[in-house]
Amino acid sequence: MTALELLAQLRAVGVQIEADGDTLKVAAPKDALTDTLRAEIATHKAELLRFLVPERSTIPALRPVPRVAREPLSPGQERLWALVSRAPDSRRYNLPLAFRVRGPLDVARFRAAVAAVIARHDVLRSVICTDASGRWSELRGHDIAEVVRVDPAVSDVSETWISRQVEIESNRLFDLATGPLIRLTVTSLGDDDHLITIVMHHIVADGWSFEVF
Repeated sequence: MTALELLAQLRAVGVQIEADGDTLKVAAPKDALTDTLRAEIATHKAELLRFLVPERSTIPALRPVPRVAREPLSPGQERLWALVSRAPDSRRYNLPLAFRVRGPLDVARFRAAVAAVIARHDVLRSVICTDASGRWSELRGHDIAEVVRVDPAVSDVSETWISRQVEIESNRLFDLATGPLIRLTVTSLGDDDHLITIVMHHIVADGWSFEVF
């Protein structure tokens, strides 16, 4: 079990955990904190502290590398571009992920976190340009509000409604030339209940790419 998986499991059973200096403070409903969970917390203490206290993070500093104005497409991107150009209305290359977040969600901080992830990965800021000379990848800045859309709050919705919303978001087409080629949608289902949908185009992502989130 990873530290993130442990945090998800703790939150699922109502256990709250926070950093207090070099210690972890845990608040849990009666009988929620089993001996197994206590042992996992002890095992992952250092990782949990790094996750809960950003300044402890060991994420390496970004080091810019030279980038040409027209970055050539990879062989995989070339193949995908060719496939998309033959079926421009196909949703086959949209990669969706949806999940519900239980508990308070600070949208401003969420957007800032997404912006930080995108800043670390050039490909998530890329668009695909073409002209008579060929195709290339180009960095294009997008406002974070365009990447992370916040929908009006709804309440008393069914699982069928949620599934339909995820399907709608998953099927919206991307414009490879204008981007962004990643989008997130946040829908409040209640004060402490949110639906988050992430969709990326396969030309800038694959299944492993969701690990960055």
